[in-house]
This record gives sequence, structure tokens and C-alpha cells, in this order.
Amino acid sequence: MVKTGSYTAYYFCKLAGLCLATLAVLLLHGILFPQHTLVAGVETIASASDIVSLLAVSGLALGLSYFTLFRFCVVEYDNKNVRIVHGSKRQTTTWSNVRNVTKVIGCTPPVYRMTFKDDRKPIYFIMSMMAFVSIGVWSWDFTGFYQYAKDKIDEVE
Repeated sequence: MVKTGSYTAYYFCKLAGLCLATLAVLLLHGILFPQHTLVAGVETIASASDIVSLLAVSGLALGLSYFTLFRFCVVEYDNKNVRIVHGSKRQTTTWSNVRNVTKVIGCTPPVYRMTFKDDRKPIYFIMSMMAFVSIGVWSWDFTGFYQYAKDKIDEVE
């Protein structure tokens, strides 16, 4: 039986990435063309610290945008294989090729990072948007994936 990660989380991350990219473009527009504001009545940037702050926020927004648009996937798995779905692209690998599965600290719902033994880049995914608990920077979901993945990796080694 094939179990799957959250497609809702996948598409939400894509939407968040587009919003962050839009924010970055608007902030950069405000820095490069302060005389052409997009909103009437908004005060233009006055000091160097304002410019540095906006550049930092723009860089952060672009970095997060890249991460959410290009690094988030959906994972489908069974007893033998792991399928990685990213848009219309699907890749399949075996559990023996999975090096490690970890949780990213501070993310709610829990974001998982999966690394591989071959030359693939690490992937990030969310198993459930509904069944999780978060306390501070720690979060847990109730899908059972994390322990299952650890057991499968230990089983193959």
C-alpha cells in the first residue's frame, strides 16, 4: 500500500514561494525606484539603514522563495520504494538509497529533510498539514512516517 505526503502542503509552499518572490520584487522596486512608488502617499526611503534593512528582507524573501518553490516535494512510499513528486516530475528510488531522514527544527507543521546516497540534492517535504502538535520550536506529527523511515533505513544497513 502506497502512503503519501501532503499535496496540500506542497501547493501551499508553492503559493508561499510566489508571495515571497512578489514581496522581494516590490521591495527591490522601492529601493531602485523610490520616486515611482506603487502606493500613493507612501514616504520614500530616507536613510542608508532603511536601504540595508530592505535589502536584507528582500534577500531573505528571495532565499525562502527559492527554497519553497524548488526544494519542496511530495513523498510517496511503500515497503520497497520512495517516489519523489515535484510538479510533473517523478523519481523513484529504493530505501537502500536513502541516507537519512531528519526533521527541520522550528518548522510547523513538521518539515522533513531526506538525503540520499547518490548525487541527488536533499529534498524537503511535509507529511501532514492536519495531524500535528507544536510546542515552541519542536513539532510532531501523527503519521508515523519518521519512525517508519528510521526503521527502513536501519533495516537496509
